[in-house]
Amino acid sequence: MNYLFLVRRPHPWRRQLSFKGRRLTVGQFLGRMRTERWSPQKAAAEFELPVEAAFEAISYGERFRTLIAAEDAEDARAAKGLMHAAAAR
Repeated sequence: MNYLFLVRRPHPWRRQLSFKGRRLTVGQFLGRMRTERWSPQKAAAEFELPVEAAFEAISYGERFRTLIAAEDAEDARAAKGLMHAAAAR
């Protein structure tokens, strides 16, 4: 599927798409949107994106929910490992 606002970024293991011209993944966008309880319009405004980009991300997020959840879990594991390593110093 072709997206207008989303692209694949080179990464060793991440497969979810990011916003063009940004270091912002769909999962990060949707997570913030959910946490803040923002509407798509509000989220687009907060991230200075076209509202169409927010709706494209929502659609992508619904389609690839499992992938995004798996990558979020991997990010959490990596962050936990970094915290343990820093505490051990």
